[in-house]
Amino acid sequence: MTAIHIEPRPYLMRNSVQQYEWGARDGEAFIPEFLGISPEPGRPYAELWMGAHEKAPSSLDMDGRSVPLTEVIRARPLFCLGSDCLERFGGQLPFLFKVLSIAEPLSIQAHPGKEQAEHLHRRDRKHYPDENHKPEIAVALDYLAALAGLKSSPDMQRLLAKHPEISAFLGGDAGGAVEDVFTSFLRKTVSHPDEYTRAVGVMAGRLAAKGRGYSLEESLFLHARTLYGDDDAGLFALFFLQPVQLQPGEGMFLGAGVPHAYLKGTIVECMANSDNVVRVGLTPKFKDVETLVSILRDGGPADVLRPVSGAGAYDYPVPVTDFRVSRRSLAAGDRWAALYGERPEVVLLTRGRISIRGGDGQPATFSRGQSVFIPAFLERYIVQAETDAELFHVTVPEQ
Repeated sequence: MTAIHIEPRPYLMRNSVQQYEWGARDGEAFIPEFLGISPEPGRPYAELWMGAHEKAPSSLDMDGRSVPLTEVIRARPLFCLGSDCLERFGGQLPFLFKVLSIAEPLSIQAHPGKEQAEHLHRRDRKHYPDENHKPEIAVALDYLAALAGLKSSPDMQRLLAKHPEISAFLGGDAGGAVEDVFTSFLRKTVSHPDEYTRAVGVMAGRLAAKGRGYSLEESLFLHARTLYGDDDAGLFALFFLQPVQLQPGEGMFLGAGVPHAYLKGTIVECMANSDNVVRVGLTPKFKDVETLVSILRDGGPADVLRPVSGAGAYDYPVPVTDFRVSRRSLAAGDRWAALYGERPEVVLLTRGRISIRGGDGQPATFSRGQSVFIPAFLERYIVQAETDAELFHVTVPEQ
């Protein structure tokens, strides 16, 4: 194996695209346009991964060859991660950064906490091959329509009154706390599948007779039914979740146990370095009702996170130590001296063109759609905007 030589300078990243079926295609595909490539006809472009997850690690341009970031970190962990990050996260880049281009709803899902993830990994490595937790933040590039968190109790009662099919299916379990009602519903879809499919058919018939004026949830129900059939628990589960709309620059944090589903839009997303997902519906993939019930957290509706302005950037504070995300806009000619040091960083350019000077090397130029890995031992670097530019910056917060 060729020795890996890494210097204290910025490195261009080569990133993997995930082809999940819910991704945008053809002329609507954001990711190929963002990367400056032509989309392959009919191919879904769902996620662009930037990081060192074993499933799809980025590679670095190093002396004329492309080297997986996982290999670079294994070869030079202290240089890449810094001593604090190395001690806290065991030689792993602790975050995974993504761009998502959502054309169809994602599955209704939640993510386990750290101890829960370790337990699931020990119990079922086939479906939970990852033992890390997955707190995450989504920030809208254009917009995001989503369902996140359970409805409030008054909204839940209005839901049951408006949709008698759900109330009738629940029967005596329709009262009580929102989390208890949602839990009873999910379990009953497993224990009484025939009753559930009949209730779905009755609701579909009533809405078809109505013919127009559908709510967001009703439209999604009718569309998802054509994709997944009458036995998918997500068809009714989506009515229990709170609609959320993010405008450009707004964010949403999702901690462990929060049920959610992204519906449509283009976002950047940062999470702990994990691909841990517990699904219950709106998907043909493996569904695990009992596990989701066991990790469910009664946190109510998810809140829109508006960034905090300061020092020329917009920060998105989150209650985790795995990552810190900020967004920065630069006018042509502006300079930004970054003084993070001793921590790994990723910079993603979402608009314009910049140059980055670090170490003793010449400035390197990067354009929209490109991302840059900054090793921890590059203590200081300078970004200059060659045009009006916008970038996202991810690093590890100080403990």
